[in-house]
Amino acid sequence: MTSAAALHYRSSGPVYQVFQPLKNFKKTTRRSHAEVQSVCRVDAGVIGILPSLAVAQMSENKNGVQPPPPILHIGREEIKPGKSFAHEKIETAWTQALVKARYTQSFLAAESITGPSEVLWFYGYPTMEAFETDYKMENSTPAMQTIAMQYGPSEADVVAGTGDTLSRYREDLSYGAPINIGEYHYVSITTYRVRPGHNNDFAELMKTANEARKNGNSTTHIAVYQVTSGAPSGTFLVITPRKSLAEIGQMNPAMTQAMNDVENKLTELTEKAVNSSSNAIYAFNARMSKPTEEQAKADPAFWKPKMTMAKAAPSETPGAKSTAAKQNKP
Repeated sequence: MTSAAALHYRSSGPVYQVFQPLKNFKKTTRRSHAEVQSVCRVDAGVIGILPSLAVAQMSENKNGVQPPPPILHIGREEIKPGKSFAHEKIETAWTQALVKARYTQSFLAAESITGPSEVLWFYGYPTMEAFETDYKMENSTPAMQTIAMQYGPSEADVVAGTGDTLSRYREDLSYGAPINIGEYHYVSITTYRVRPGHNNDFAELMKTANEARKNGNSTTHIAVYQVTSGAPSGTFLVITPRKSLAEIGQMNPAMTQAMNDVENKLTELTEKAVNSSSNAIYAFNARMSKPTEEQAKADPAFWKPKMTMAKAAPSETPGAKSTAAKQNKP
């Protein structure tokens, strides 16, 4: 698990603030078991961040609705082939241990559906000072250190690599915030890498698309973050939360017309500003997450799943040993 130093979006792309990577940084929570790496997978440029990623240090309305956090820390773990279930088991136990230890910071975990096999952890902070406070607490509290030492080493068998990014929220490029992220089960992240010297063109691209969304009465929610540390310069993340995957590609007639009206301008700005882009879809994993109470109340059946234990295999009837067992009998 990655924590304060790696925030989901381990990328520093789309629209957040720049922050120098920390050397020899070791986390005490589950997201802190490894040293932070300077480059993460979600690094390609601009990442659209799910609006309203709730965190403990930020205030919520009584219904859980809030804007995206000003500072976003994304931790990433690349999962080894065939190790997804083993990894989830470790992380679920890690999260439960943090809850019992009364760790105050909320976080959401999301598993990749498309793209590389990986898990992202999203942590939001109102300021870099709040991020630093959480970082110091994790690295100076005996309970947190004990939890990290208990679960961290076991991840060596299931995790192929880790990374962290810090990003700054770009409200001027975003659309449709605030929301209660607890109502959503998925998130799409588009990472853009902007050509050097073309940040203004990229901003115009985003604003043009948002104006079309407004004219088309779009109900989409898009959070844009600019990565400030942990990814190459010019990386933006465009994050879109979704209640259902059926929403992908859906547009009402008015929205279709609005986008057609600016298609040529969008194409021109994209060719001018964007060096590369990539998209991946993630599903939130409630067992590995620690949502706020208001987020959990939005969909308790999803965020508070009952933990079920696998049934033990039935004991064999006395004397009814298998043929194979008999053959191995000395």
